[in-house]
Amino acid sequence: MNNKYPDRFFNLCLQKFQFLFDEYGFKKKRKETAGGDYGILFQNKMTAIVVGFEWRDQYIYVRLCRLSDGEFRKNPIIITEDSEISCFDIEDLITIRAPEMRIDPAVFGKALSDDEVESVLAIYADAVHTQASDILKGDFSVWPELDAIVKSRIRKLSA
Repeated sequence: MNNKYPDRFFNLCLQKFQFLFDEYGFKKKRKETAGGDYGILFQNKMTAIVVGFEWRDQYIYVRLCRLSDGEFRKNPIIITEDSEISCFDIEDLITIRAPEMRIDPAVFGKALSDDEVESVLAIYADAVHTQASDILKGDFSVWPELDAIVKSRIRKLSA
């Protein structure tokens, strides 16, 4: 994807995640382009979905976020055992609920073609649609399990 055309990425996001509007009452809250990173935030009354593309690392991510008093909050920069995590990566939810949907990390880190960007967005949109319907409706009962995955990964990296 040519970095001069972030609108292509945003349009693909709107297309692939259209179900958020149609089925869950989400609205496009904002889109950002900063330092080669593109991001779009979708939000309803309880949940936000952040879809981003880190141009330098050629990495696409989707984060599932619980709103706090109706407001989006980013995670702390440094996560510790005591941190309250607001957003979790879709890959962590996929690990729990549908490991067969995981995207091979080797896909990222090299120049992604338009087709690869579209394919990754389609897989992540499908994962959100099929595996996160509870979260999209404001049921965050899986949060403790996701929290444990993230903090376990941080402990392993610190060791």
